[in-house]
Amino acid sequence: MTFLIPKGILAKRPVFVDVTRKTGIDFKHTNGKSQRYFIVETLGSGVATFDYDNDGWIDIYFVNSGQVLHRSPKLTNVLYRNNGDGTFTDTTASSGTGDSGYGIGVTVGDYDNNGTADLYVTNYGKNILYRNNGDGTFTDVTDKAGVGHLGCGTGCAFTDFDLDGDLDLYLANYVPTDQITSNAGSNGYRNPIFYDGEIDVLYQNNGDGTFTVITSQLGNSTIFHDARGLGVVAVDYNRDKFADIYIANDKSKNLYFHNNGDQTFTEVATLAGVGHDASGNALAGMGVAVGDYDNDGWIDMFVTNFAYEFNNLYHNEKEFFIDTTSSAGLGNPSYLYVGWGTFFFDSDNDGDLDLFVANGHIMDNDELQSDQLTYAQPDQLFENRGDGKFTEISISSGNYFSQKHVARGSAYFDYDNDGDLDVLISNSNHFATLLRNDGGNHRSWLQITLIGTKSNRDAVGAQVTIQYDNQIQVREVQSSGSYCSVNDFRLHFGMNVATQVDLVEVRWTSGSIQKLEDIMVNQHLTIIENQR
Repeated sequence: MTFLIPKGILAKRPVFVDVTRKTGIDFKHTNGKSQRYFIVETLGSGVATFDYDNDGWIDIYFVNSGQVLHRSPKLTNVLYRNNGDGTFTDTTASSGTGDSGYGIGVTVGDYDNNGTADLYVTNYGKNILYRNNGDGTFTDVTDKAGVGHLGCGTGCAFTDFDLDGDLDLYLANYVPTDQITSNAGSNGYRNPIFYDGEIDVLYQNNGDGTFTVITSQLGNSTIFHDARGLGVVAVDYNRDKFADIYIANDKSKNLYFHNNGDQTFTEVATLAGVGHDASGNALAGMGVAVGDYDNDGWIDMFVTNFAYEFNNLYHNEKEFFIDTTSSAGLGNPSYLYVGWGTFFFDSDNDGDLDLFVANGHIMDNDELQSDQLTYAQPDQLFENRGDGKFTEISISSGNYFSQKHVARGSAYFDYDNDGDLDVLISNSNHFATLLRNDGGNHRSWLQITLIGTKSNRDAVGAQVTIQYDNQIQVREVQSSGSYCSVNDFRLHFGMNVATQVDLVEVRWTSGSIQKLEDIMVNQHLTIIENQR
């Protein structure tokens, strides 16, 4: 297949256009801010982009927060169905997914392998598991499944850590619930260091619709005494087939649980070089992005932090990581911002991963009393130069980036199925934003959906390598990332001016390797495990 690109088009960058209202999305987050200054009010919430009705169009789930001390039945999470014509319809009521708890995070995964994507929502309070019935409705099966932990749940991830073909669940917790109300500030939000950490929870899927708590497999619980967990991502960093788990912690060392392959984990963040910054400081970790930004075949990591701290770019050296933030040009641009949602994505389909960062402070302008910092802040887009360095291109990427928001969760997805990736942002106590990518599809692309048969059906943890024109790219299916959010499960590859993919290699979590040759570009490709 020949794909002709008009002369001069490669010099043009895509522009991101705010189409939120045009598409029918009017979700507004509520943080319940009060004069009691409960620290949970600062956290905001995440978003999920997933195809809940299997029609090939990616839908949206927004997590709402509400009021800390009581539930309001009008302040619920919201599910939007993608109509396939550029618009969305609110299906919260008909789907039964309108939880009114104080929501923070979300993950998506077909935990029962029945062919439909289920939802897990974390709350300050009881978490919720919604089982997808396959007819547009969901059922709350939290109690039956045994995953209704009562805490301050934040980031979470479905992952098949034991490679038995079903999805297990990791849950991060922020601070003890009793401290949220008893340790509140009187003149502003207290520094997180005045709060203890809270133990996270690891659930093993029993394969019968229920889960068992096996947190002890993570090691000594004292690990969590100062761990205020926020962003979570589960990914196979060392390519041994077993998913490792990384947690960004607020004002304490981040945690990296290496999967030993025997249903136990070892916490190795310090040894691996991802517990602190290059100077050995524990920062205020919020969100986590993972991706092979330099196309060397190994998945790297990016962590967002607080103001007056650099965000961290960790380069994967196979056995450990090196903090390359400054050399990559990502330090100074982040210094005055509070980063939350973040992800690597190929915004212009040129074959390497760019970087998005959602920003917003936790204190309003009067509370900040600063000439440098602001409550609302601009989000940022960084272009991958292809030489290990990034350049900020925010201002030239659309009017949105000249505006200020109080952003939290964010995710990428191709909502209009046009071959380039769009951006969704949840803003604290304000309306959400959908940015349409205009022009990214002027270059070649390929999107791949994986369906497991022996592996878990969503193929979470499967890695795909493509080869074309002497180039190699690697992607992994993930159910977690950014800040308390979920990106589109479909694997997206930009390929510049390539006319075909020479080889697609799928490394399934079952251990099997599947190869396809001479694949046309500019298509959505579905690969079923061990089927041609």
